[in-house]
Amino acid sequence: MKICLNCHTENHDTADKCVHCHMPDNFSEPDMPHDALTNRPTVNCRNCGSEEPGHGPKCVHCHFPLPAGAPHSQHHSLSKISVKSNWRTG
Repeated sequence: MKICLNCHTENHDTADKCVHCHMPDNFSEPDMPHDALTNRPTVNCRNCGSEEPGHGPKCVHCHFPLPAGAPHSQHHSLSKISVKSNWRTG
């Protein structure tokens, strides 16, 4: 498995260019075994559906904020407010 140094997409061992960004011959070999890469937690982006974790609270592809429970998420989720408690009683 080859990892693209430009977009961090996993490619096949025989790839000569990245399947995502099409950058030719810009790969590195992963430092960890293949099983560790496949067992990592994934979070789907609500905007584009990407499963790549990225770095920080935004998607690596579309920069849309990741869900609150995502790894590397820096923002805190707000407590849910009941709509019923906001209704006027008068």
